[in-house]
Amino acid sequence: MLTVLQQTKGTVRHAKLRFDKRGERRIRNELRAYLSQALDNKVKNIFTDLKFVDSKRDNLVQLADMVAGSIAAYYKGKNIELFSLIKKRVEDIEEYR
Repeated sequence: MLTVLQQTKGTVRHAKLRFDKRGERRIRNELRAYLSQALDNKVKNIFTDLKFVDSKRDNLVQLADMVAGSIAAYYKGKNIELFSLIKKRVEDIEEYR
């Protein structure tokens, strides 16, 4: 995700980011600070709203988990069939490996 946001060349601004809130609060705060610094967010305003949500209650976070999981399984050689269902919908997947 960081790579994608870094490569948008200023086309993404004021994005609303959602992450699964599993894990320690300290780790979530570190992620928020890291993304802000790595993206130079105070200057570029790539995101204005970053929230940690319960993935069981957020369909988009569930979908992102499913897509990421199927991509990871494919590259580990565990589930090629699931990835084949979404491969044609995922653009430039090789670029971010």
